[in-house]
Amino acid sequence: MSRGPLPLFKSLVLVASFAAHEVSWSRKTVFLGLLLLVPAGIATIIRSEAPPGEVGEFLEFGMTSLVIGIVQLMCLFHGAGLIRDAMEERTLAFLLTRPIGRSRVAFGMYLGLLMYVLPIGLISATAGFAACRAGLPGGMFSDVAMSPASAEALMRLLQVTGAAVVFYGALYTLFGLVFKASTIVGLLFLMIFDGLLGSLPGPPRMLSPMGYFETLASPYYQSRATMYSEMEAHTIESSTAVIVLVAALLVIMLVTRRIARGKDFVAFQKAQ
Repeated sequence: MSRGPLPLFKSLVLVASFAAHEVSWSRKTVFLGLLLLVPAGIATIIRSEAPPGEVGEFLEFGMTSLVIGIVQLMCLFHGAGLIRDAMEERTLAFLLTRPIGRSRVAFGMYLGLLMYVLPIGLISATAGFAACRAGLPGGMFSDVAMSPASAEALMRLLQVTGAAVVFYGALYTLFGLVFKASTIVGLLFLMIFDGLLGSLPGPPRMLSPMGYFETLASPYYQSRATMYSEMEAHTIESSTAVIVLVAALLVIMLVTRRIARGKDFVAFQKAQ
């Protein structure tokens, strides 16, 4: 007698566990893991070498963009290659011998990516904040120096970091599902949309996901969003940023589901 399909939760957990193992033990893990030390490392160097107060400016003006950039790279290099590598290595064919739908495989891969990247991304953000503030008179959340010092500022940094992992993880998982050279396409997207368009005032900035995340970090952290606001250029409201990011994430999820359901994972042949 043939077995019926696995329950949704069980199938997602099965694929997510596989994906998290693949991500955490890949060849990219050590290099990308070192990137997580960059925020805390830069803060430590500034505190030891730069004049007093410089680390506060780094926290206020550079920390958010730096942390989001790092977790975006982690989502890119892990997420864009996760499905593609599993297709090339034929491990997806093994998963599909179980009664699991193709869309559940794609979403399970995405969930496994989050299981790995999300906690270490939040740890990196916390370590960077602590490296800037720890040991100051009055404690980490004192008002010493002109920089975000409250627990709410740390919480906002963690919220924006977590949201970035969720969004970019979904985006680059979709890239891995669609494009053969998914990492290259992801890098081009990062440079054009978040790098170039995100640095332009006015309507072009509205095409940059990073622009919305920078808006969400205000008013605790300064960025291109606050700079354009001071210039009275076209700005993005926080409520608009939330709506756009949620809507974009839902679109990404729907497109991922549609493409995955028609994807022939088993017949994939690795390019010679």
